[in-house]
Amino acid sequence: MTRAEFLNELKNRLIVFEKPEIDNWLNYYSEIIDDRMEDGQSEEEAVKSLGSIDAIFDEILQQTPITKLAKTRLNRKTLRSWETVLLILGFPIWLPLLIAAVAVILAVYVSLWAVIISLWSVFAALIGAGVGVVIGGVVFVCVGNTLSGVALLGAGLVSIGLSVFCFFGCKAATSGTIWLAKKLVLMLKNSFIKKEAAK
Repeated sequence: MTRAEFLNELKNRLIVFEKPEIDNWLNYYSEIIDDRMEDGQSEEEAVKSLGSIDAIFDEILQQTPITKLAKTRLNRKTLRSWETVLLILGFPIWLPLLIAAVAVILAVYVSLWAVIISLWSVFAALIGAGVGVVIGGVVFVCVGNTLSGVALLGAGLVSIGLSVFCFFGCKAATSGTIWLAKKLVLMLKNSFIKKEAAK
């Protein structure tokens, strides 16, 4: 693919953005191609090294705040008079529904992070308990209560061992929640893009 074909295809994908922003992205990728060609790559190699248009578009979409997408969409939409009347008359219905929907989404998001924080708290408790019980076991052994000290040492080591498993579980759950949040935001942004592109 040549530079002109690449930039033209990228421009067609970016049609949902305002013209100055489209020009900025096109200039940015054009400069990258120029830099790679100066480093000795051919035009086709430089374009190929950028990756697919879909991947580039998704990256641009991730970097764009959702408020900017919504504002761009609203700026382009002109309401007909009957749509304006329906919006005004339906205000007592759609505003509470919108507030309720936002509240539910926010509650689910906060609940997800509350679960993650709880998991990390369990991890911290296992570490703290394990270290405390091991220290207690050492003290018991030093004092002469060997049987109780050995039992405490064993329990402390089991607690520390469980914390290792808990750490990997917490790490995976945190990564999964972050991934899910990114995907949901990307889906929301794509809904703005698809509606805009359909026009």
